[in-house]
Amino acid sequence: MMAPQALVPGSIQNQNFLQKLLGSVATIVFVIAQAGCGLDLNWTPGGSSTPNDPRPSGNVVVQGSFTGSSGQSTVTGTAIIFSTSDSYILRLEGLSVPSETGLTIQIYTSQSQVNLNLTASTGNQNYSVNNLPINATTFLSVSIWSTLKNQQYANAVFSR
Repeated sequence: MMAPQALVPGSIQNQNFLQKLLGSVATIVFVIAQAGCGLDLNWTPGGSSTPNDPRPSGNVVVQGSFTGSSGQSTVTGTAIIFSTSDSYILRLEGLSVPSETGLTIQIYTSQSQVNLNLTASTGNQNYSVNNLPINATTFLSVSIWSTLKNQQYANAVFSR
């Protein structure tokens, strides 16, 4: 009978053992998730589900249609700024941009820029815009920006 050998840190045997162990743990987690523990197995970073937020009440201040930038010809949708009694709401309506981790929204006003994280690459989405300077009510445009590629994917110039 052979005596069991100890695993030597950094050895090939130790690395193979750890790879098999991690593979087994990943399989167990997947099976538990598949069994219905409330985990969304279709979730991907950057959002893959299609939200359908209700259209906000309030007055439309400005709106503009997205056009693709940086070779992104498949971008569609409209950006609308609503004014409510105490804040502004950005609505992205019928949005469709390439799905990617790290997409952000950049709202440009006459005096500032506001950055928000894009929650999904498609659908109807509302974003509360509360952190504007007091007199920054002249909205100029909104962009979808890829932090991963450091480039603009789409731009909507506002008109009244």
